[in-house]
Amino acid sequence: MLCERSIKHILLKERLPLRTQQVLQHRSVLKFVIDVIFYIGFQGLPYRSKHKEAVATVFDESNHDNRGNFLEAIKVLAEYSPHLQAHLQKVILQTKQKDQSKKGRGKFVTFLSKTTVNKIINIISDMVKDEIVKEVKDAGMFSAQMDSTQDISVHDQCAIVLRYVVELRKD
Repeated sequence: MLCERSIKHILLKERLPLRTQQVLQHRSVLKFVIDVIFYIGFQGLPYRSKHKEAVATVFDESNHDNRGNFLEAIKVLAEYSPHLQAHLQKVILQTKQKDQSKKGRGKFVTFLSKTTVNKIINIISDMVKDEIVKEVKDAGMFSAQMDSTQDISVHDQCAIVLRYVVELRKD
């Protein structure tokens, strides 16, 4: 039987509240990121800019380049959220201290990279598709319409329209 006062138990007991606090802070930051992604998507705005998008330059007042709607929205929200502002400052500090000769970030998690944004967009897309499939199956009958055209750079643009009737839910 393990003693309640074992070294392992004492160390883990002291680290548990810290780990719980870190998880809650990361969830708070991730909630802001997801909310900004929803907002930008709902408004039909572009996420990125044509200029260099770097989290390290978010609070750089001498750099007036447009960092894109996503990073600019995160910057505005950081003014009202101590958790988000602390996260941004930590990310900026770690980015500036990072050894530029090494590739990758290792264990460095920002939640602000284009990879993370793209993953969240793909998850949202999958959720929307799943909901549409569920509604079409529940409707029983549907019609499908498809149209395709090429743009000037010879890329196909395809639109698919599904028409179906759903019962209104009384919530």
